[in-house]
Amino acid sequence: MQLLGVGLGGMIALVWGSADILATLAARRFRTFKTTFVSQSTGLLALLVFGILAFWFWHLPFTMTALALSAVIGIFTGLCAALGYFAFYRALEIGPIAIVSPITATSSTFTLILSIIILQEQLTPGRVGIVSIVILGIVLASTSVAELRTLLAKPGYSLWGPGVRWAIVATLAFGAMDFGIGASASLSGWFLPVLWTRVFSILFLALISYWKHHQRGAKELKYAPAELPLRAPTGALVAEIASPIKRTLSLSLPSLDEIG
Repeated sequence: MQLLGVGLGGMIALVWGSADILATLAARRFRTFKTTFVSQSTGLLALLVFGILAFWFWHLPFTMTALALSAVIGIFTGLCAALGYFAFYRALEIGPIAIVSPITATSSTFTLILSIIILQEQLTPGRVGIVSIVILGIVLASTSVAELRTLLAKPGYSLWGPGVRWAIVATLAFGAMDFGIGASASLSGWFLPVLWTRVFSILFLALISYWKHHQRGAKELKYAPAELPLRAPTGALVAEIASPIKRTLSLSLPSLDEIG
């Protein structure tokens, strides 16, 4: 069972690594927030279809206790997922991918630290060796040495750029998300934690989108030019309009004395 878990973890890491290129192209073409929302929504639809098939063929157990516990933990994991994926796509959009991808691949290290501190899990030397080999293999597989050498050779290039900072935020958020899903899965199975994570991540992204739209509308209303009220011409207004006309005529037409 432990080897199966390690194998599934390695397969997931490889799938995520292969998706970096597609996520980079999407984020640079459609912007960060739209890419995050579409990817999360697509993942939720695929998860619902897979969940229906799994429930029909494998008879997944659902209890009210497991549903409630997974929903409570899902609020935390959904928030981490929304933050993590937004930061990840933002980091890929800014780049460079040669540094961003290896940084985000180390999120399992933060998950391991949280499990040791909070869940008091014990690591044997064998497990430490396996985890280290897997993490090192993921980092090496997602690192382009030639591109990294080219970046470091550029004059004035700094490793502490905006893309790297967003990648660190994504790494911490992904680590916390995986920890929450793992803790919830031990109580309520594997499907409900993943489902609630997707649902609440989309909910948080929708709330952020509504807030941004509301802020944009308020800013446009604040800086919009004020409309001048229309009023009917009064005697004073007619006099104001006629006065410059009278002065213009008096300057352009000669007087009777000048004609004489």
